[in-house]
Amino acid sequence: MHTTAGSMIRPFLFVFAALLAIQGQAQRYFFENKGVQDGLPASKVYAALQSSYGIVWIGTEAGLASYDGNVILNHGTDEGVARSGARSLLLDRDGRLFAGHLDGGITMLQGNHFQAYSVAGGMGSAITAMLQDQDGAIWLITAGDGALRLDPLPDAGGEVGATRYGTDKGVKEKLLGAVITTAEGLCVVEDGGGIKRYDKGADAFTEVLIPGVSGVFRLTSVFVDSRGALWVGTVGGGAFRRDPQNAIKRYDIPTGMPSDVVFCFGEDSDGQVWIGTLDAGVAVVTDKGLRTYNKDNGLHDNFIRSINTDREGNLLI
Repeated sequence: MHTTAGSMIRPFLFVFAALLAIQGQAQRYFFENKGVQDGLPASKVYAALQSSYGIVWIGTEAGLASYDGNVILNHGTDEGVARSGARSLLLDRDGRLFAGHLDGGITMLQGNHFQAYSVAGGMGSAITAMLQDQDGAIWLITAGDGALRLDPLPDAGGEVGATRYGTDKGVKEKLLGAVITTAEGLCVVEDGGGIKRYDKGADAFTEVLIPGVSGVFRLTSVFVDSRGALWVGTVGGGAFRRDPQNAIKRYDIPTGMPSDVVFCFGEDSDGQVWIGTLDAGVAVVTDKGLRTYNKDNGLHDNFIRSINTDREGNLLI
C-alpha cells in the first residue's frame, strides 16, 4: 500500500473485469486482463480511480478493492470499510478517498485509516455518484433518496447529517449520475427524466434544456470534457455533445457508434472522449472519426460501466 506512482506506469493495458487501464502509443492499445482469478472480489466493476499515492481503487458489487500495480487487495468491514458493494468513488480536494455503497453506506479513507458512515435518519439507496461542489461540500447522488449534501464528517465515523433534496426541491428521487460543470454547477441525471442543476440561490433544482435531447430521449449519464463541452448519454439516441457555444453534435449508429445505448464517458490524455455503451464496448472520438473496441479486439466485456483517468494518462474502465 506504499507503492509510488512511478511503479504504476505500464506500457500495456490492464483490464480488471470491467476495469481497463489504457496507455496508447500511435493509436495502438495493448490489453492484459485481470479479474476474479487475480483477486478481484467480483467481476462487476462500477468505478475505479487512482489515489494521490498511485493506488488504483476499484468499486465492485462485492466491495472495495485496491491495486498497487502488482497485487489486488480486498478491503472489508474488519478494516473499517462500510458493508455492501462499492457503487461510486470520489477523491476530494484533500486527497481523501470516498466510496458510496449499494446500501447507502459511506466509506472514507484518510491516510491508511478507513471510517464508515451512515446518513442520519436512515438512507438505504445505492449511491450512484459522489461529488464535491465548488464550496467543498460532498454530495451523494442516490437511486431512491434523491440528492443529499453532507454536513462536515465526524472524526470517529458513525452518523453524518445531510440536507436532502427530492421532489419537493424539484428533483426526482431516483438519480443515475451527476457532474460538476463550469456553467451550471452541480447537474444530476434523473431516471426517466432530464438533467437538473442545483440553484444555490433558490436552494432547489431546475431543468437544464438541451435542444433535441431534453424530452426526446431517456437520459443515462452526463460528462464534462477538458474543453468545457457537456456530453449526454441516452437510451436509443446515442451520445450528444454540447460545446461551450451551445452547438449540438450527435454520435449514433449512423455516424459510427457501435450502439445507441450509452452508459458513461471518459477522456484520455490526448483529449479524446471515450464513450462507453451498454452492449457494444467503447467508441473513441478522434479527429478522424470514431474508433471502436469490444470483446473481439481486447475488452473484457461489452458492458462498460465507468471510465476514469489516472495520473499517468491511462484510462480506467
